[in-house]
Amino acid sequence: MHPAEEGSFATSDARAVVVVGNYAYVADYGHGLRIIDVQDPAHPREVGSYDTPGLAQGVAIACPTVSPTRLCFAYIADWDRGLRVINVSSPAHPSDAGYYDTLGLAYGVTVLGDYAYLADGSEGLLILRFTGLTPTPTPTATPTSTPTWTPTPTATQTGTSTSAITATPTSTVTETSIPTPTGTITEADTPTPTATQTSVVVETSSPTPTGTVTETDTPTPTATPTATAMARPVHLPLILRNP
Repeated sequence: MHPAEEGSFATSDARAVVVVGNYAYVADYGHGLRIIDVQDPAHPREVGSYDTPGLAQGVAIACPTVSPTRLCFAYIADWDRGLRVINVSSPAHPSDAGYYDTLGLAYGVTVLGDYAYLADGSEGLLILRFTGLTPTPTPTATPTSTPTWTPTPTATQTGTSTSAITATPTSTVTETSIPTPTGTITEADTPTPTATQTSVVVETSSPTPTGTVTETDTPTPTATPTATAMARPVHLPLILRNP
């Protein structure tokens, strides 16, 4: 294989470099962090920089997934000023995000998960756990439907049958023979009661409750996570030598 130069960018005193996406992050010793756009390798250009207080020796980049904003941080091994953390979510506007002053001289750094592994000269390997990137859930109300039963009275008809007896006069003819000199027959009317039944229906209304179901909205709180980014400097408080 025969590598050939494709492009270059002059810095002051480059000591380490990491490339993530279209950007190269350079630890530039006395000039801190330099951010170079290398999308076109033949024409790299600087888009941002951050001058650290020490001498930048090593660099690592981590972009933890924090909804809804994707944050990226540069971790600088800054010689006698320990570990410096730079927010590079906007490469053109890097800003200070935190630091940890070590006892030795920081030469190099690697970040994996929630831990930074720092080569600290005579102090050996330091393992630092950093915090401040955990999203905080915020409860919000979401309406849900809850059915409720409301009784509604309605009228129904029920039939009640009663019987009444009425007397209707009828006529019957009874013949009696009375001997008279003229021999005539007389008729006498005698009323004879007979019974007939008639039905009378009496309708009464009695309310019978029936139910109707209506839905009402009752807000039920649900948790929706939101990201809380640390705007103030975040100290890295814990040193783990034997995690």
